[in-house]
Amino acid sequence: MEEVNEYDTITYPPAYDVSGKLDEYQQRQKDFNKQLLEQLNQQQKYIVKLVESSNEDVQESKRLISPEERRAERFEQVMAEHKVKRVLEKETMDLWNAKPVEERMIRVGWFRKEEDKDKRDLLIKTYINEHFEEYLKMEFDI
Repeated sequence: MEEVNEYDTITYPPAYDVSGKLDEYQQRQKDFNKQLLEQLNQQQKYIVKLVESSNEDVQESKRLISPEERRAERFEQVMAEHKVKRVLEKETMDLWNAKPVEERMIRVGWFRKEEDKDKRDLLIKTYINEHFEEYLKMEFDI
């Protein structure tokens, strides 16, 4: 008969399913890779949209602010200012001429009188300064 020794009992570790763990790891890795690819695709689409938007903005700004348009716009502004000044000067001259002769004339000699040009010019400047903004707004329909 065989002798059974109490001290010779060998305990083996529990069975470990290596192939099952490997399959599980591979599946998790596939899921992670899939999520990563989805995020990269989303980021790439976002970047493409930003680039397209930026290109559109650049094209629009070039179209809107071309040098020719800027010159034409500036020319129109200058001409509008000039027109408003002419209208105001004409109105002021009408006001000046409507004043009594005694207010417009200055004595320069014993028997001679001349128009008080300093007083007239001051009236014109003052009138233009007071009404320029109002008339310019009317010119631009503001």
